[in-house]
Amino acid sequence: MDRADYIKEAYRQLGDSTVYIKLSRDPINDIRNDISSILRTYLDLGVIDSKTKDFLIKANPVTPVLYLLPKVHKSLVNPPGRPIIAATESILSPISIFLEKVLTPLTQKSQSYLLDTGAFLKTLHTIGTVSDDSYLVSFDVKDLYTSIPHDKGIDCVRRLLVTSKLDPRTIDLCLELLKVVLTRNYFLFEDNYYLQAQGTAMGSNMAPPYANTYMATFEEEVIYPNDLFKAHCITWKRYIDDIFCIWTGTLDSLNEFFETLNHSWSGLSFTITKDTQQISFLDTMVIKDASGTLSTDLYRKPTDRNSLLYYTSLHPASTRNAIPRSQFQRVDKLVSDHTKKQVRIDEMYHKFRERGYPPNVLHDALQPRKRSFVTHLFGPYNISTLIGFTYHNEKPTLDFFHTLPLLGPTYGYWSFRLETRESKIFSTIYSNSPSTKTGAGGSIDGTTGATYLRNNDLWNTLWMEKEAGRVKRKDTGLRTSEILYGPMKRGLNLGEETFIGI
Repeated sequence: MDRADYIKEAYRQLGDSTVYIKLSRDPINDIRNDISSILRTYLDLGVIDSKTKDFLIKANPVTPVLYLLPKVHKSLVNPPGRPIIAATESILSPISIFLEKVLTPLTQKSQSYLLDTGAFLKTLHTIGTVSDDSYLVSFDVKDLYTSIPHDKGIDCVRRLLVTSKLDPRTIDLCLELLKVVLTRNYFLFEDNYYLQAQGTAMGSNMAPPYANTYMATFEEEVIYPNDLFKAHCITWKRYIDDIFCIWTGTLDSLNEFFETLNHSWSGLSFTITKDTQQISFLDTMVIKDASGTLSTDLYRKPTDRNSLLYYTSLHPASTRNAIPRSQFQRVDKLVSDHTKKQVRIDEMYHKFRERGYPPNVLHDALQPRKRSFVTHLFGPYNISTLIGFTYHNEKPTLDFFHTLPLLGPTYGYWSFRLETRESKIFSTIYSNSPSTKTGAGGSIDGTTGATYLRNNDLWNTLWMEKEAGRVKRKDTGLRTSEILYGPMKRGLNLGEETFIGI
C-alpha cells in the first residue's frame, strides 16, 4: 500500500462526520483543566488520595496520533485500514489505565466471555458430540469500537459497576472519568486535530473492557431472552466482537435469528459465517466429523505470509530462540489430530528455516521442556513464588498437588496454601506476613511449611519438614527478589525434596 492510497483511506474514514469532528486547535489545556477539576472534587470528598490524583494527571503528555493498519486479509489491493490511535503517554492514558483495571475483572464474569484461544479450546472440550445437521457459526460485529454511542456505552458501564462492591462515590468517579476519555478523545493526523465523536479508540487501554461491557449488556437484553436462541443455541462464546455459536435449528431459524441481531440495537451490525462441517474462529479451525465429534486445527487466513522474525535480527538471542518453542507449542495446543499435528509442525519447521533459523535451534525447541512442576494460582494476583514437590522415579508426580485460593493479601502481605492429596507428601504454607520477618521457623497451620524473610538481602534459610518432628534446613544463598521475580531456572536440591521457583 503506497503512501497516497494510505492517506486517501485515512481521509475517507475521517470524512465520516458521525464518528470524527475536525478541531480548530489543540484541546489539551481544556482537557487538563477538566480532569484537574474532577479529581480535586473527589480528593476533597476523600474518594481518592493525593497519590491517585497525581497518577491520573499526566505531567508531560504526548499528542495522540492516528495511524492505520491495512486489512490485507480483506483485500490485497487498496485494503481498508483499521484506525488505531497511539495514545501511550497521552493526557488520557493514566485515566484509561485506571478504568481498564476497574472494568476488566468485572467484564470477565460475563457468561460468554473468552479470555483467549486457550479458553476457547477448553470450551470445545466440554461440548462432546453434536448432531450431524447442526451448524457451526461465527458472528462478527462490524466496526464495534467506533459504533458504540457514548450515552448507551456509559449506561452499560454504570449498570456493570452497580453490580460490583464499589462505593457509590467511586462509581460516580469512574463514570465521570469514562465520560472524559470518550468525549475528549482527540488525536493528530498530519497537521490537523480531530475528535472522535462516537465509540472508543483502538489503542486505548480501556477500549477492550468497554466494548466487552457493551456486548455483554447486548447479550443480556437481546440474545439470552430470545426464543430462537433458547431453543437452538447450545454454545455461545465471545472474544470481544468475535462470536462462536453452535446452532441445532434449521437454516431458516438461524437466518431469522441473524436478522434479529442486526435490527435490535442501532449501530450494531453483524456479519455471519456458517457451515455444517468446519469454521474458523480466532486462530483455530473447528472441524466436525461424521460422528459429531469436534476437533481443531491451526487456521491461517488466505493472505497469510511468512512473517516470522528473521534469525539475523538484532533481537536478543534469548528472544529469537524462544520464538520457535512458543510456535511449536501453539501448534501442539491447537491441533488435536496427531497426524495433522505432525504435518503442521513440519510446515512450521520449514517456515523457520526460510527465516534463517539454524536446525539445532529448531531441534532444541522441539524437545519436550524439562518441567518439574507447573501450577496456576487462583485469586486476584499472579505471583511468582516457590513451589514444593517430591520426585517419584526421578520425575515429579503432578497428580499429587492442587492449590487453594489465596488466603490474603492482608496489610500488604500475601499467603497461599499448597496441599497434597496424600498424607505422606508434605503440605505447605508460604507467607511473607510480618510474623516471618525474623526468620523464626514455625508452621502457620501447625502442620508443615516453608517460609522466607521479608528483607530482600536476608533471605538465606529455607526450612521444611516432611513429617512431624523432622526439619531439614538448607542455606540457599538466594535473595528473596530472585525467588519472587526470577523466574528461577534452577532447583534447590534438598535430598529427595526440591524447591523450584516459577
